[in-house]
Amino acid sequence: MSVVTGLAAALAVSMSGESRDRADTSPTPSAPPTGTTTTSVVVATERACAGLTAQIVTVGAGDTATIAGVIAAFEHAYYVTRSAEEVLRLTSPQAGLAHEPLAAAITALPIGTTHCVGVTSIAENTAEVHLVELHPDGRRFDYLQLINVSAVAPTGLVITNIQKRGS
Repeated sequence: MSVVTGLAAALAVSMSGESRDRADTSPTPSAPPTGTTTTSVVVATERACAGLTAQIVTVGAGDTATIAGVIAAFEHAYYVTRSAEEVLRLTSPQAGLAHEPLAAAITALPIGTTHCVGVTSIAENTAEVHLVELHPDGRRFDYLQLINVSAVAPTGLVITNIQKRGS
């Protein structure tokens, strides 16, 4: 695996020093990538979400009001907005993410990569997450994670920890 190809991989490497299994996801970009049609983006999104079962399955922009919302916002910032700055605004320093490796991981993603995220809350501040990353060439990478959040006034929830779970 290259240094880091996806956010999930970036987080796994930055927090545990080990690489992780990957699976394609397909986020719905606000505008289709250059050279694609809206229909192909919808099909890619459906393929990315295929097989995900969780309390919430989304490719949406999210928010910071709920645990599922902040996780969706984080993945949207990574896969759709492709902004390390926005990703970092959704995390606390505790999460251990650094701008340069995060920006490099986002840049390394092929243009047109989509995602889908399934979020199941298991405690007040913890969720099991199944993230799918779907590359334009059809390769799919799945990431299973446990994500913790914390409230930060006045902004709402932020992600404090992301760890790999299962295989």
